[in-house]
Amino acid sequence: MMFEFDEVQTLDVGVLMPQDVSTRFLELQADSSATASAFVDCGNGFRSFGLFYPAIDAYSEATVRDSQSADAFLGRAQVAFGLALLQDSDSEREGFCSKCIFDYKRVLELKGQSREAVLGLGSALLATNRFAECASWITDTLAIAADRNLKGDLLYTLALCRLFAGDLDQALDHADNMERVAGFDIEHSFICGLVSSLRGENEKMLEYEIRIRRKDEKLSQVLRAIAVGARCGTFSDLARLLV
Repeated sequence: MMFEFDEVQTLDVGVLMPQDVSTRFLELQADSSATASAFVDCGNGFRSFGLFYPAIDAYSEATVRDSQSADAFLGRAQVAFGLALLQDSDSEREGFCSKCIFDYKRVLELKGQSREAVLGLGSALLATNRFAECASWITDTLAIAADRNLKGDLLYTLALCRLFAGDLDQALDHADNMERVAGFDIEHSFICGLVSSLRGENEKMLEYEIRIRRKDEKLSQVLRAIAVGARCGTFSDLARLLV
């Protein structure tokens, strides 16, 4: 499955923070020779326990120690996007997404076409309904993309962009192109299922759900959830279902 998002839990940091990671972080902060990678390890440690705000602090410290640390920017972006999905307020969600958009773009500057950064940037733009910006960025990137899987990722994102912008026919066109260019048949069926749902064609959507069930249980579960009433009017709604 291409879009995978962190399951962000709301935890009492003061009670549940693993002492070893917390102590290590404090030690590193006091050490002027501590490397960015050590802070990234702390960020990953906090993140593994669902402690996302301390994780952001650790990744941020890593970017201070080394402004070229792609892993630090990527980790911070992924955590920020996970937190964005928790926000009920549009302004708060957009605030987190703006931060992770900056970080994902920085990863692409440092690493080139990182798949995680490409999909992450697309997700953040869609979560804030920046459809025109997302489509323009994808079009520019497709023009220079050589890798088959990268093209598939971009076309998948573009299909979702058009879908949530309300242009269902274009969403299907991009999904067809994705399958033709990259062979992403499961993702093609998923887009078709979403389009069928938005058109009120529930029986047709369930046909697509059955088609993908054996190959991707998560996407199958998402379509089944939508069929029984789960909200999927925005990309953020879909992202929450994909957690």
